Amino acid sequence: MHKGKLKTLLNKFEEYLIVDHGLAETTVEGYTRSLSIALRRMRKFCPAVRDIKRHILWMHSEKYSYHHIVNTSLAIEHYCKLRGFVIRLGRPRKPNESSRIR
Repeated sequence: MHKGKLKTLLNKFEEYLIVDHGLAETTVEGYTRSLSIALRRMRKFCPAVRDIKRHILWMHSEKYSYHHIVNTSLAIEHYCKLRGFVIRLGRPRKPNESSRIR
């Protein structure tokens, strides 16, 4: 994967999130980082829907946290919208707070 092209793509993504969606700097940084990881793992600048679904499924199988999966899903949805197509990914159930305190 060409690093220069990825950097340019991520800069455009950041601009899109700030200008078109008015997202906060922290949110933009998180989405950009999540998208960068996802694109590098999928090894594609323009992943197909099946690639995206495989990536999310992989995250579940590797027991990524609820918040990481949700943030990655949202980042990918925004990225796809920027690229000209809409995708809606499901969200995992939020873990029960009482089960986490042990």
